[in-house]
Amino acid sequence: MNLLPFLLALSSVGQVVLRGDLPPVTEGISKVDISGIAITGEQPQLIGWYQIRRVLGSHHADAEPFLPLAIDLWRGETRLSRGDAPGALPLFERAFNRQPQVPGPTLLFAAEGLAQSRLRTGKIAQAIHPWLVALQLRRSGVTITSHIPDHLLEIESETGLCPFLPPVWIPMPELNMLATTDLSAAIPSADPAVQALWAIYQYAARFELGFPSEDVLATIDERTLELLGIQLALEIVLARTGDSAQRSEAEAQLEARLQTIDDEDSTASWKQAWIQSALGQSYLLETDQALRDRGLLHLIQLPARWAVNQPYLTGIALAELSLESTRRNWISSARTLSKELETTYPWHPARHWLDTQLNRLSHNPSQPAKKEPPQP
Repeated sequence: MNLLPFLLALSSVGQVVLRGDLPPVTEGISKVDISGIAITGEQPQLIGWYQIRRVLGSHHADAEPFLPLAIDLWRGETRLSRGDAPGALPLFERAFNRQPQVPGPTLLFAAEGLAQSRLRTGKIAQAIHPWLVALQLRRSGVTITSHIPDHLLEIESETGLCPFLPPVWIPMPELNMLATTDLSAAIPSADPAVQALWAIYQYAARFELGFPSEDVLATIDERTLELLGIQLALEIVLARTGDSAQRSEAEAQLEARLQTIDDEDSTASWKQAWIQSALGQSYLLETDQALRDRGLLHLIQLPARWAVNQPYLTGIALAELSLESTRRNWISSARTLSKELETTYPWHPARHWLDTQLNRLSHNPSQPAKKEPPQP
């Protein structure tokens, strides 16, 4: 068969061959760049490189430099679909870092894939940057599609928050980049809401690392404090990092918020977990024994209810519970909780944090209670 006439025809109009079962696009191509291929016609669209297998016709040479990016995104998505987050991670890192932050579906796809890969490999702090890039793009109207639903990063539309990225940290080396990176370098032209969230998460990271942090929250546009997600994130952070008055106010706000969440509403379950964690950690900072007891009751909810869906917060809760049990000389309970952290979440940074805290405690013991709590 002589294919020459067919190929000559294609060369005049161009053809974008897509992955999966999608039909090729043969409408006019108006632009080819790092963000994707712009298509004219009745329904103009920008096709992200993650969807593109190859380009035929007059724009073949224009597309050639971007095909390695397209392959990385496709391979990364495929590996995520197989549950191979460690294998997907370097592909999405290369795709995310190889391009300037040009808004469009390609950057959004790379950011969400990178955030997912880092989350699934326990790199929680490093997932903040790509999540906020994705949030910035979504807020500007950029959308993506994927034949693998799990690829799409869960960002709640009401709050803009990712349920698996609470603003809760413990001291760990991975926080250094978040704590020291300037927002303008990480996310150029970020909108006020994204700026506020970056400031809140960075403030919490700087606090845990002992860096000066007072000026960070001052950068927040006060108008954004009316947004639900920013309110919730700030209350959670101040419950741990604020002075006594700020913590008390945040505790009251979080307790009131907790009462408004329906236990049967599965879509709000992550908010309950975040709030229980924040209240538990905050009350353990108090000197009043009754409040510290209340803190334990909040924290024990995490391994009891969210061990699977909130592994990062659950690991921190187990570490806090074990440490407080040691302070009270509940040795059996402390060992059980520590063992559960070690066996269930071997990747968790709270393991090292707990060891450090127990070592400090052994050199400066308090006067703990002697009675073990009742066993369930």
